[in-house]
Amino acid sequence: MINKFLIVLFCLLINPHAYGDLSKAEQSYKEQDYSDASQNFLEMEIKEPENLKHSYNRAVSQFKEKKYKEAASGFMRSAESQDKILAGKSLFNLGNTQIAQGALEDAVKSFEKVLDLDKENEKAAENLQWTKKRIEELKKQQQNQDQQNQDQQNKDQQNQDQQNQDQQNQDQKNQDQKNQDQKNRKNQDQQDQKNQDQQDQKN
Repeated sequence: MINKFLIVLFCLLINPHAYGDLSKAEQSYKEQDYSDASQNFLEMEIKEPENLKHSYNRAVSQFKEKKYKEAASGFMRSAESQDKILAGKSLFNLGNTQIAQGALEDAVKSFEKVLDLDKENEKAAENLQWTKKRIEELKKQQQNQDQQNQDQQNKDQQNQDQQNQDQQNQDQKNQDQKNQDQKNRKNQDQQDQKNQDQQDQKN
């Protein structure tokens, strides 16, 4: 199992009491009204586009809503922060979001970037190892599936070839029988004609 997502929300905020919208967003988040929380964080993000913590918090709320595309966009934005702590958490959460999206190769890159910022980040290292292992597992599963599909395709082709050969043999047998019947009828007709000619001569 992958490690628990490291999504830390309010520890990154500056003076929570400075913004009315912030208190409202925090309350909505605590009440698990993530849609309202993400909307409030988005409004603050629009008001203060230079404050990338709003982008981060909006992305966290959207992640909770399972709006992974939007969350990834927010984490990518906050990952550009000069604040290494914010950038590291953003990249870590971006990696987890990409896993949720099934974009494992991208998740590997995100976790590697976390480790570039903080080589001691054990959770990022563990998630990186898990993700790489998962990629290999999926590759093997795909290879096995491809082999099964190829084996089935070969089997189907062999069955079809056998059916075609059987049908061809049956058709040839029928044609041979037909030719033999025609030959027999011709011989019989000739014999009948010969008998008739002999009978006419006697008369």
